[in-house]
Amino acid sequence: MAMRLLDVSEARQLAQQGSISGAMIGGTLFGCGMILARGCASRLLVLSANGNLRALLSA
Repeated sequence: MAMRLLDVSEARQLAQQGSISGAMIGGTLFGCGMILARGCASRLLVLSANGNLRALLSA
């Protein structure tokens, strides 16, 4: 009965068939971006609030 309360059959994100290679390439690009930026956006926000100018310019 709980399965009928949330019908996701028409959700655009779930209707398309995904690929493993696309997920791997996207994950690799995201990881490389995190390495180049030296952290996620929330970490850079905390570092810039502490006076770190490198983090302020990266965000």
